[in-house]
Amino acid sequence: MAGTRMASGSRRVRPSMRGHVAAAALAAVLAAGVAGPASANSDPTVDRAEYEAVQIDDTLSSVQALFDGPGRRTDEFVDIVDVKAGVEKQSRTWRVAGTTRSEPAVDVVFAHTRGAWRVVAKFALWRMGPRASADDLTRAEYRLITKGMTLAAMHDVTGGSETWTDSAKVRGKAASRTYMWRAPAAASGFVVVELKWRDGAYRVDHKTDWNGSLGD
Repeated sequence: MAGTRMASGSRRVRPSMRGHVAAAALAAVLAAGVAGPASANSDPTVDRAEYEAVQIDDTLSSVQALFDGPGRRTDEFVDIVDVKAGVEKQSRTWRVAGTTRSEPAVDVVFAHTRGAWRVVAKFALWRMGPRASADDLTRAEYRLITKGMTLAAMHDVTGGSETWTDSAKVRGKAASRTYMWRAPAAASGFVVVELKWRDGAYRVDHKTDWNGSLGD
C-alpha cells in the first residue's frame, strides 16, 4: 500500500486545503501523522456538479468513476477516534476543473468499512481568494447579511457578486460553503461569509471582515 501507515499522535493540516472552512474541517478529520510520499497517477479534474454528486458513504470506486480517474493518494492512517477498531482511512486529491496547478483542489477522505473504502468527508478549495469584481461589497450590504439568511436571500442583497471559494462536508456534520468578496471599506480588504446546510437550504452561519471595521 502506498505511503507509511501511522497511528495518530500529532495534528496536521493538509497543505492543499488552505481555504478558511476546508482547512479547519480537514484538520479535525485528519488528526493523524503525516504519511510518506504518494505514488503518481492520472490527473483528472472535478467541477462543482461532480463534487456535489459525491455523498457520504459512497465507495471509492464510485467516486473514481464520477471523477474519471483514481485521484492522487495523499495519506494513509489510522484515525485516533477509531484506533481501537483499527479503522483505516486514506485521502485522495483531484485537481479542480479549469485549473492547471495543484491548488485549488478537491480532497476526499475514505474509511475502510463494510468491505470497501467509503467517503467520510469531502472538501473543495475552488479559489484562493475573491475574484476582482465591479461590485465590491459595501458596508451597507455587509450589515444586511444576517445569521440564518438563505443563500438566495444573500444573493438578493449582494447581487451575486460573491466568489464561492470553499466547500466542506464531514460525516455527521452539516455541509458548508464559504464565499468571499473584495471590500475596500474593510481593513483587510475582503469579507468572508460561511453558510451551512440547514432546513433545506444553505444559511448564513457567520461572517467576518477579520478586523471588524465594517461593524455587525
